[in-house]
Amino acid sequence: FGKLYGADLIGAATAAVVFLPAIAWLRGPDAVWLSALCCALASLLIAPDRLGRRIAGVSTVVSVVAIGGVLSGSGLLQVRSAVGWADGALLETRWTPLTRLSVLHQGETDLILLDNATLSTVVEHPGHLRPMRFMANRSLIYQLDVPQGPVAILAASAGPDVATAISYGFDEIDAIDIEGEIFELVADRYPGPLNPYHSDKVTQVVSDARSAMMRAPSNHYTIIQLVNANLFGASGMLANAWSPSLLTTKEAFDVYLDRLTDDGVLSMTDLRNTRWLVLSAVAALEDRGVAEPLRHIAYVAGPNEVLLLRPRPWTAAELATLNFAAETYFRSPLILNPMAPVDDVLHTLRFMPSRFDIVPPRPGATPPPRRRQPHGLPPTPEQLAEMKKAEQRAAPEPPSFRTDDHPYLDTPERALQSLRENTFPDGMLYRTLLVQGGLVLLFGGAIIGLPLLGRGRRAVAGELPAIGYVACLGAGYLSVETVLLYNLTLFIGHPTYTIATVVFSMLVFSGLGSMFADQGPDRAVARRLRMTLIATLALGLFQVFVVVGWMTDVLITSSLWVRILAAAVSLAPLSFVMGTCFPYGMRLVTSRAPRLVAWAWAVNGWMSVLGGLVTVIIARTLGYSAAMIVALSAYAVALTLVGRMQRGTQAEALAPSSADGVNTGARHQAAN
Repeated sequence: FGKLYGADLIGAATAAVVFLPAIAWLRGPDAVWLSALCCALASLLIAPDRLGRRIAGVSTVVSVVAIGGVLSGSGLLQVRSAVGWADGALLETRWTPLTRLSVLHQGETDLILLDNATLSTVVEHPGHLRPMRFMANRSLIYQLDVPQGPVAILAASAGPDVATAISYGFDEIDAIDIEGEIFELVADRYPGPLNPYHSDKVTQVVSDARSAMMRAPSNHYTIIQLVNANLFGASGMLANAWSPSLLTTKEAFDVYLDRLTDDGVLSMTDLRNTRWLVLSAVAALEDRGVAEPLRHIAYVAGPNEVLLLRPRPWTAAELATLNFAAETYFRSPLILNPMAPVDDVLHTLRFMPSRFDIVPPRPGATPPPRRRQPHGLPPTPEQLAEMKKAEQRAAPEPPSFRTDDHPYLDTPERALQSLRENTFPDGMLYRTLLVQGGLVLLFGGAIIGLPLLGRGRRAVAGELPAIGYVACLGAGYLSVETVLLYNLTLFIGHPTYTIATVVFSMLVFSGLGSMFADQGPDRAVARRLRMTLIATLALGLFQVFVVVGWMTDVLITSSLWVRILAAAVSLAPLSFVMGTCFPYGMRLVTSRAPRLVAWAWAVNGWMSVLGGLVTVIIARTLGYSAAMIVALSAYAVALTLVGRMQRGTQAEALAPSSADGVNTGARHQAAN
């Protein structure tokens, strides 16, 4: 059994690597036909009868025809995306292992559409730059007297912020984005002189933005800018568990402060939650020993609200310039002023005006120059009235600042509220998870549970510990894998490479462990199984809470292939022992109850799907440490079931089935 299960795991590991070129070869979801072909060929090889071979043969032919139709461009049996913009409205579409990139023409501007949910503007001529100069989150930072030097644009996407930096005279710019294909798409399709990805002033960095910052030299950048990093599609929000949310944690702000020069500035916007970034920034400054962290932070509200952070306190002259530019050019009030006493920052943040409450600049207004002389501007009655109006709206408070362990503002209470009110996009995410979980429970539970109806009570009682054991393994394995995907993203530096590395390494070493589990006498299986489960608990805790942090501290500046190899090697011990748990358990029960094998295998796969969904919910609401503890708790429960599993299967071996009890009893008597 161990060799069979090991081959299954190693085959899945191979698929994890083949998936990367396949999704580019067959255009995203059309790669499902390659999966169908593999399944059909496998069924054709082992089909036990003529009917099974016919079904497998028909499935093989359909899959081959579909793949041929996709590659020919005829659209035959092509899988289409039905979310967001219709395919007919798109000028071009490219699928990558990370997302779907499409070109959409809207008004007089082309937009790059990511995952059918996030838009990024393409700058083709000076008219496209003009609106950027009236957006505080894009241009306000350039009104300050920031010295010339390297600039980092995080989540650069189609390049509007990169083009804006060039237009203000900066000539050493790192454009950082995890989706490198977007650089190629914009460069190939828009060869004009304003295209930032044709400029020798721009260096393209294909990486997770936070990971790129961790590998950058200290005190290097004069400006670090982030104008939103969000994917509002359901799939994109699930991907947030691996990357974008890590850009706005307390630990992320500590990295940014280290990479800024003493006179540098961080400009950051988080679309719906910019105001709560202040809490993360304050926590990072306090960890660095800053006595008055609010002296380093300015917050400008308005239609394009923005947080500005400096490694040193703001000066009065800098704030006068900032206040003048915000009010005059962007019509955005300076709400959080570092020079003003703030007794309750959370109260101030909670009741500040929303980005949708302030009128945008008048069309045709003169764009601001690159530099302005300091001027003072006192608060206006309109600004005070806006504050009072905002207080009446009373936006909900977040639980605390974001951390790498809990990089979301979600709590169980907020998740339930978003479900009840169907807020966008959180309500959509949790509704999707609940629908998926409900379907998995309904159909999987029905298909797997129906055989119980034809069993005797005594037989069912004997089988339940074994079924519970493999259910714990299925839920625990994928839950641990999900947490490790998240923990290793920053270290490896790219979600796609992280998925391929973690999934491939864990499945290969687990497959080797499964094959190893075939060794040794049957009488020692129960003892080995207990030792294996204890080792899984210890190695899981050690991997997540010790190994990943140590590798990040020591090897983060190494080359990509060194980081990938280090991650794969670090996963080997844990994956190997996890791979032995299932075959050891099956060896324990199948000698006495062989019909449990197929059922146990089905339950294991079913619970792995459910475990992955539950892990996402736990991670978003309680944090990844809690998710890992819950995942390892499944192995702890499995450990407690080993003894009952032995006793239950012994009883099952002795008990006749309800369906053939008479004949079985007669055979026992004849044998005796």
